[in-house]
Amino acid sequence: MRLTAIAIVILGMAVPNARAAKAPLSPDALRKAASHIVQGKVVRISSKIQNSKVERAFGTHRDRVFTIKLKVATILKGTGLNEGDEIEVLVWQPSSRIPPLPGLQGHEKIPNKGDKVTVYVKGKKGKAYEPILPNGITILARAAAQAPVKTERNKTTPAATAKDDSRKSPMPKDVPPIMGSAVFVPSKTKDDGYHKWSVKLKVPKVAWEVVGERRLKSDWPRLKVTVEEAVLTPQMGYHRAIQLADSAQNRVLDLKGRRLKRDEALKRLAAQMPVLVSVSGRMPDPFYLQCTKSDTLIVVLGYPYYPAPQLLPRPAKQDTSNKAVCTEVELELAIQNAKTKQQLVEIEKKYGLMGITVSPNRVMVASGMTGVVQRDKVNMEIKSILGADYTVIWIIK
Repeated sequence: MRLTAIAIVILGMAVPNARAAKAPLSPDALRKAASHIVQGKVVRISSKIQNSKVERAFGTHRDRVFTIKLKVATILKGTGLNEGDEIEVLVWQPSSRIPPLPGLQGHEKIPNKGDKVTVYVKGKKGKAYEPILPNGITILARAAAQAPVKTERNKTTPAATAKDDSRKSPMPKDVPPIMGSAVFVPSKTKDDGYHKWSVKLKVPKVAWEVVGERRLKSDWPRLKVTVEEAVLTPQMGYHRAIQLADSAQNRVLDLKGRRLKRDEALKRLAAQMPVLVSVSGRMPDPFYLQCTKSDTLIVVLGYPYYPAPQLLPRPAKQDTSNKAVCTEVELELAIQNAKTKQQLVEIEKKYGLMGITVSPNRVMVASGMTGVVQRDKVNMEIKSILGADYTVIWIIK
């Protein structure tokens, strides 16, 4: 165990800090490092959020990548371009870092449509040019501010509000965490600085099934839910050399992705308290943490408990039929059947009948002693509702 721990420390020390942030370059350094230097006007810009291709450490890391369409006005350095050409320029900035890491922060300035810029290109990725990090793009002049848009209530909102809002809330890429509770379980063992301890987790195992059939709104189906308590006791550990290693065991993290040491976990989990439990073995997607309290703790299940999809809510039976799904046609049919049933009830009351039962192509009418004329009237009214193909059978009681 001692040799293993030493090996891990040595490996951790041997890995260079390739993700360190870069300081801005001087104008002379930019000119020397650039393969091309162009000036032009931004005619179009779009962006998307994607998993980071720069930050590879443990956690959930995403970048916003901007694609800029630039119309070249002046070429200060480089060959292969002409004035008037439209080129693509790729720039990026971190969107989220969970846990926070002091790595590359992308390009300092992102232009807007209509801005005039100078781009110091370090190279080409496919058909797109990439500016030098971090200050390889300089904004010479800003475009005129876009006029606000008036709403029906005489309020003004920026023209790009809807588009910006859609960027802020991307859909998640992973399963949601589940709610549970945790309490610290101490251990007396300590090996070479590696603090071993455990956490006792209690999480609900939720199963559901649809009960009921397609009916009118008052009788719509409902979910029958059963809940079982699942108890896990994952062994924890903390060592600086493997704090962020993907191979680390179960982890207790705060909302920023920082892993708790033993003493801090003991203090925070001295009594049973609510926690989020990640069943995928990864930090939960930021989408699920938007409405979470700032002091929430997250238990990320590791070896041997992950992945644990059985802890997610699931159907109680494999065969989940579509009996709860009601199409417009089926809804219209249900309404018509209810209307027909009400009409038959009105006939029962009108003629003092004991009951009318409808089966395929047949109607059973239960009654006391009635005359032939009254029966003929009842038969005509029933067939006017159900159709002439129905046979009316009288049962005299």
